[in-house]
Amino acid sequence: MKRNAVIGGAAAFLAIVLAWFFIVYRPVGDELKTAQASTADEQHKTEGLQANLSRLEAQKKLATQQEALLRKFDQAIPKTPDLAAFIIQANTIATSSGIEFLSIAPSPPSASGASSTINLTISIQGSFFQVENYLTKMEKLERLVIIDGINLAAGASSTGASTGEGVTLSVSITGRMFTKAAPAAAAGTTPVTPTPTTSSTTTPGGASSSTTTPTGSSTTGGA
Repeated sequence: MKRNAVIGGAAAFLAIVLAWFFIVYRPVGDELKTAQASTADEQHKTEGLQANLSRLEAQKKLATQQEALLRKFDQAIPKTPDLAAFIIQANTIATSSGIEFLSIAPSPPSASGASSTINLTISIQGSFFQVENYLTKMEKLERLVIIDGINLAAGASSTGASTGEGVTLSVSITGRMFTKAAPAAAAGTTPVTPTPTTSSTTTPGGASSSTTTPTGSSTTGGA
């Protein structure tokens, strides 16, 4: 009798355990597995989004750097000859350097690979240190200017000649600028030798400058 009671109790306990397993534990376990799988999927998506965000931020930074380089390149080699802006810059650094006289003679743009070349002749007068200061500042201009040659001639000297401060130097600079504009001689035209015209301006402090601007005309070739 006692044995039957033990067996019955064990069977009842087993039935309760089985019922708990199938009714409570198993559904909860399935839900937990589903939640874990969903969490892992969301984590994977989050990691993917973070990777995309990092890539976009890197691309944005690179694009900003490229835009800055393009702006710098456009300033160095503009789309138009933009001689007026260069002359203003050249006059500004001449005044700040104490240059006594400045003359700029640019040529019309000529074909040179992917860009057009503007040949320059720049004449300045001043002391050794003024000329040196001017050339240093010219190297720092936003506009790209390549200096091909410098010719020096010493003028009269006064006090300070031993240090070069009292010697007036006449300097002739030959160089080049570049532009993305088409060459002056367009297709279907016959170029005519330009006739230079000179306009004089006075820089602040009494220094004078003359700017020589080439002008000319062309005749259209017929078929």
